[in-house]
Amino acid sequence: MQKKYLVPFGIIIGVYLGMKYLVPLFIPFLFAGIIVMIINPCVVWMHRKLKINKGIAATVIMIITGGLLSALVWMAGDAVMCQFRRFLPRIGIYENELCRLVRDSCQTMEQTFGIDAVNIETLVLENINVMVDSMQVNIIPDLMNDSFIYVKGAAEFFGAVMISVISVVLLSKDLEKISEQCRHYEWFHVLCEIIQKVASAIWTFLKSQLIIMIITGILCITALWIMKNPYALIIGIIIGLLDALPFIGTGLILIPWTLVEAVNQNYTNALILGILFIVCSISRELLEPRLIGKKLGIYPIVIMLAIYVGIKLYGISGIITGPVSLLIIYELCCFFFRKETTETTGDSYGDDG
Repeated sequence: MQKKYLVPFGIIIGVYLGMKYLVPLFIPFLFAGIIVMIINPCVVWMHRKLKINKGIAATVIMIITGGLLSALVWMAGDAVMCQFRRFLPRIGIYENELCRLVRDSCQTMEQTFGIDAVNIETLVLENINVMVDSMQVNIIPDLMNDSFIYVKGAAEFFGAVMISVISVVLLSKDLEKISEQCRHYEWFHVLCEIIQKVASAIWTFLKSQLIIMIITGILCITALWIMKNPYALIIGIIIGLLDALPFIGTGLILIPWTLVEAVNQNYTNALILGILFIVCSISRELLEPRLIGKKLGIYPIVIMLAIYVGIKLYGISGIITGPVSLLIIYELCCFFFRKETTETTGDSYGDDG
């Protein structure tokens, strides 16, 4: 009975320490392993049919895939930069528009609630000025002073990418030999089973979040295009990205925006934004259980709890590492309890392997 409670506790501690301290050291190689698993069928086909060395085949596949992804990123980036280029010369206009918006909103509140508009406007503008001054005094100098740290981080990132690329080529070349040598060990079959289940669950989770994020982005871009917003693409992408973050979602932008439009009597825009928020929220509520909960066998609230705990333990990376840790703990506990059951009944785990 005591072992029954000690095993999950030990697994939880082990997974936490591993995700916290070991995984960051091996991230390039983990990415390399994931890429190899994805491209290996193509590598094997090219090796058998075209008689191409597996390392060369992996290199060709990565060059083609990397080129296509770079082209897509370039086109998307160019479209975003076009909207930024249109935005920058009009900063002064938007600043005056913001002041006018604040003034009109204060007057509307005065007419509605009887609050002095001048006092409200003064308070709002003073807080805006304080925020801008704080950015100029603190944030911008910090960015300039820490520029060496950012350059160092960029160099480390590109170094990790190069290590991953080289590792993909080397691993693709020797994958069959490594697998053949490892098959003689029982732990290899156990490890493969656990990795396969965890990888499938992780892929399901990430794919589901990506699908929801893309749908939200498309909905937002479409609604803003209907509103004839000149920055529909940029704002839609930002809202779509925010929707993937827990406890934030689309409401961080859409709810205040809707209220501002309503206060300024732009009821058509307020109605569109309100409907957009409702549609985005309903879409996530309908899609998330079907894409995540039912396929993983885990309730969405448990995934949300894992994300929250992950952020507390790992920082911002906990958005991913939190649910991954939960899945690893779940699969390891299932394996050990299943093994204990088979040993009790006299069966041997892995005999079929």
